[in-house]
Amino acid sequence: MKFMLMHRHHDSTDEGWVPPGEFVAAMGQMVGGLAQSGKLVDGDGLGARRTRSRVTFEGGQRSVTHGPYEGRNEVPAGFVKVTVRSRDEAIDAATRIGEAIGGDVELEVGKLTEAWDLGFGEKPADAPERYLIVHKATPATEAGRAPDLTSVLDGLAAEGILTGSAALAPSSQARRLTWKGGAHAVVDGPFAESKELIGGFVVLELDSMDECLAITHEYAALMLSVYDRLELDIRPL
Repeated sequence: MKFMLMHRHHDSTDEGWVPPGEFVAAMGQMVGGLAQSGKLVDGDGLGARRTRSRVTFEGGQRSVTHGPYEGRNEVPAGFVKVTVRSRDEAIDAATRIGEAIGGDVELEVGKLTEAWDLGFGEKPADAPERYLIVHKATPATEAGRAPDLTSVLDGLAAEGILTGSAALAPSSQARRLTWKGGAHAVVDGPFAESKELIGGFVVLELDSMDECLAITHEYAALMLSVYDRLELDIRPL
């Protein structure tokens, strides 16, 4: 079974805070162990709100809003990763995905964090940009009817910019874990909404939800060594 584990955005990212070296090393050790065991499929962090764009289709009209902005319907239905030359190219890819989904739908285009964003080395002059395009949940996806994106994904792959994609199971199969003010809660889906933007994610291949929960608690213990609050969603793929 595959699971997507997402942590929510923290204001410190907007403020330019860089995590301490010991935290980065500990997280690298954990992620490295998951990779060596074959359990890690994918994973990335996302940047500040100002690096994001929202692409909305409503009543047949498309609108684009650039960050910084607050979250609203942040329950994802699926994601697509692209490597492009600019944010405009990523927005174009999101537009094509939105048109393929059809109807009223919202997508978020978020820039993925690179090593140089964390202070490790200089950004290469010719470096491309990587983006996560998240298409949000709709009544259809929450009912288990994933959109057919085969054609648009094949097109993105043919252009050499597609680097990953996945459809998520409805939020009725999800778990949400929160830590705040010393209190911890676990809530079963479905979720009507989450107003917190996604701050990062990993995709894991595991035997069960229980195994995913165990890894999630280990991951949370690391995150809570530097964050004062934490919200994590677990979604089967």
